[in-house]
Amino acid sequence: MATSDDDFDMTELDLLGPLIPNFLLETDVLDDLESADLTIPQETTGEGSEADQHEPTAVPAVETADDADTSGVLGDNPTDGVALELVNDPEKDQDLIDMMEVVDGIAEENKEKTTGGRFPILSSNEKENILDEALSKSTKKQTKYGVKIFRQWLTDREKDATFENYTIEQLNDALTEFYAEVRNTDGEYYAKSTLVGIRASINRHLRAPPFSKTYSIMSDDSAFLKSNKMFLAMIKKVQREGMDRTKHHSSISEGDLHKLRSSDALSTQNPKTLQRKIWFDLVLSFGRRGRENQRFFTDKTFVVKSDDCGRRYVEMAVSETTKNHKGGLDDNQNIIKPRMYETKKPDCPVAALTKYLSKRNPTSNIFFQQPRAKVNYEDEMWYTSRPVGERLLNNMMVDISKSAGLSQIYTNHCVRATTVTVLAQSGVPKTDIMKITGHKSEASLESYYQDSSEKQKRQYSAILLGNTENGSDKSGSTAPVPICTQSNAMPLPPNPATSFNTHCLNLTNTHKLTIKCHYLFCITNSLKSIIQLSKSLTTI
Repeated sequence: MATSDDDFDMTELDLLGPLIPNFLLETDVLDDLESADLTIPQETTGEGSEADQHEPTAVPAVETADDADTSGVLGDNPTDGVALELVNDPEKDQDLIDMMEVVDGIAEENKEKTTGGRFPILSSNEKENILDEALSKSTKKQTKYGVKIFRQWLTDREKDATFENYTIEQLNDALTEFYAEVRNTDGEYYAKSTLVGIRASINRHLRAPPFSKTYSIMSDDSAFLKSNKMFLAMIKKVQREGMDRTKHHSSISEGDLHKLRSSDALSTQNPKTLQRKIWFDLVLSFGRRGRENQRFFTDKTFVVKSDDCGRRYVEMAVSETTKNHKGGLDDNQNIIKPRMYETKKPDCPVAALTKYLSKRNPTSNIFFQQPRAKVNYEDEMWYTSRPVGERLLNNMMVDISKSAGLSQIYTNHCVRATTVTVLAQSGVPKTDIMKITGHKSEASLESYYQDSSEKQKRQYSAILLGNTENGSDKSGSTAPVPICTQSNAMPLPPNPATSFNTHCLNLTNTHKLTIKCHYLFCITNSLKSIIQLSKSLTTI
């Protein structure tokens, strides 16, 4: 191709332009990009040359993107704003061909770096999203709630609501006043747990991106001594004046457990009640929180296995993040593997789960699927491919309580409290309970079973009031703790591999005595044997 030196003079330096971001082309190549056609005159070799007799050849312009840069300044992408059309004779434009191949290669390489590959380049927003996803949905909601209350107080006091820009001294003073004056919408004191949550929310908000404060309003006593003293004083004031309305989730009473298991509320004969039974068995046996991660369960979450003695059991096949185990280098969640063993009874939890899995809709991997509107018992598929609604899962125990006619309406978390209570009252050590429920400390278990059971309360009241009729059990005995004999002692599981917690959870009405009684019986017999042996040795 030949052009006039005035119209197109591409030097070696100009050829490097597209390879350098923000390089300013000092040619007129891009001047006419806004026009529909790009007119390139023929080569002129001098006066009277044959080329002068030809008309200029019109070459269609290359179609560019809507956001192409036609100012002559290149953007981040080396090919942005460059629109060159090769002429019919490519051999005379080999330099342009080579240049475009290099530019295309760089563009493709940059695309791989930003979209994939072994070491993708992430934007700041993408990095912040990773940090944000580390927090649970409930934690995010609580954080927004606490920050909103603090901002409302600042606005009401005609202070700057952007407390993120406060100095440490300003923030310390503001928090001191806030802790003393904050009230709920009814003008009453918040409960202890709510005050603790509000302070933690403010601290979490300040330490998270984009603010990323290095201090902590909760633990930096040197910087926030005054505000923390006020916070502790308000906690004591609320408790001293009886304004702490914290409600702990009660465990399901022994009588309601018996009524529930003998009712049709957990029947395996129809899709709705079968799904309720599966939910109840899993939450009870694994000590799960009422709604944690349940929407994310799939058909691969639980697996049925057999131990070395041939006993079938169910365990979780995947690791998950929970409130107490959020993941991280020091998290030992992977070593916690509770089991739900089969019972060889009509209401066996393993047999029920196996049946449930066989009745699921195979077109979806969702674990909790919506039951079909009309179904026959002989049908192979009882459920649709749609997931059970979040609200239905959240109120599962409420619906079960109503269906079974229990003495009170229990919440989902009451089932977890029942797991801890039954195991603790059966003599299972706290450390073993923690392996099932996932609690991090023994102290966190105490709130679940500090109170006496319903049966114990009836017995205590009967003893104090001399009311033997109301305090007696079915056998007529009013003793608060029955005396264990060899005939009624609770035997340990015959299979040593059987899960200890599952054995305790499957106690029936004929085995109401605790495992402690069995241990006491064994110790007594051992002492008797030692005494007899001692007498024999003395006689000899």
